[in-house]
Amino acid sequence: MHVRRFNIPNSLKWFSCGQRLIRKNTPAWVITASIVFAAAWLLLQIPILGQLILVFLLPIIAASSLGEMHLAMSVSDESLRASRRNQNIITLLQRDIGYRLAGIFKQGDRFIFALAFGALALCAALGINILEQLFGGAARLESVSVFDAGFAGAVRYIAIQLITISAYAAVVGLMLFTLPLVTLQHMSIHNALSLNLAAWIKNFVPLITYFGIMVGVITIGRVVMGIDYFAGLLAMFFITVLGGPLAIASAYCCFRLMYREE
Repeated sequence: MHVRRFNIPNSLKWFSCGQRLIRKNTPAWVITASIVFAAAWLLLQIPILGQLILVFLLPIIAASSLGEMHLAMSVSDESLRASRRNQNIITLLQRDIGYRLAGIFKQGDRFIFALAFGALALCAALGINILEQLFGGAARLESVSVFDAGFAGAVRYIAIQLITISAYAAVVGLMLFTLPLVTLQHMSIHNALSLNLAAWIKNFVPLITYFGIMVGVITIGRVVMGIDYFAGLLAMFFITVLGGPLAIASAYCCFRLMYREE
């Protein structure tokens, strides 16, 4: 497989492609994202362990959702509507949501690789948390505002947060194309990693722009939460419900357009 070269405007087109995919079954995606948000909020109430469990589950959910995107892309809207005609709406929603949350377990032996990616994300998150604990020190603020930590404390706190976010972004970047190449194209992990690296080398600027848009939206939600918890929680809910499916769908479009057969 060869890697295509893109420019910055192409990274915006990935979002419009994702929107078209979401519209094939908007209710199922909205409900699935709502369930993920509720589960994430509950898990994050458990110190450290809850975050690690969430990090382990997210690649599995992502792999399942990518499988649904792959199926939706291969079926025309007319065929999809015909296959769902005269079926019970509740039963269809239950099936659709189940596939989006755990459909990877029905994809032959591919679920083993999804579990492996979950374990990788878990190890990375554990390592990042340990490093943050070791080097963050006084920069880790709980109930104290960053503005009350003094100039040096504030700078150190911001630096630690930037390093932490960059580390998580590197993990996501590692799996951006590797995960669908392994689970959808049945490629070996070694070859998938090589193609993932090739895509980043050839398209670093448009991919960073693509990531930057999503990170910027999430950052806005976190800033609002820092000002008012409940307003921030509501903002993060809408970001998850509206932006979560779009992020998965646009990532799938990016993956489909990034590679071409030799």
